[in-house]
Amino acid sequence: APLEQAMGSTTGGHDPEGLLKAERHLGCEEPLVTSDSPNTKGPGGDPLREALRIQGEFGPTLLALGEAAVHAGLPTEALEAFRRAALSEPANPAAHLLAGQLLGQLGNYEQALESLERCVELDPTNEEARRALELSTRLAAGDG
Repeated sequence: APLEQAMGSTTGGHDPEGLLKAERHLGCEEPLVTSDSPNTKGPGGDPLREALRIQGEFGPTLLALGEAAVHAGLPTEALEAFRRAALSEPANPAAHLLAGQLLGQLGNYEQALESLERCVELDPTNEEARRALELSTRLAAGDG
């Protein structure tokens, strides 16, 4: 699949409590989204999109949300944030690295390879990305 497809949006909604946990982990004094926000209730409510509407599709914001979601144990929300960061700043190797590492941890080795290859293209000296790419390549081939 092309990089754009690999970095596309995940399916399904997000857990409002999960985003609140991620925000608390970031140390947000005023949550970007509260449990009584209109966009967290009812069908189609999506607190991550509401947070991004408020903060904007800004790479560092998306990366911070993703890292907070990882630490809060919310891989789906983290992956969504990392993918959006890579889409908003395609030349940012960190966005591709974090997405690739998480995809690999989730066992999505083919998608991980695409993200990690892009990171190495953008930053050939990134040893962390090279190691992750090597590991994902072995795991994708079944040589784990």
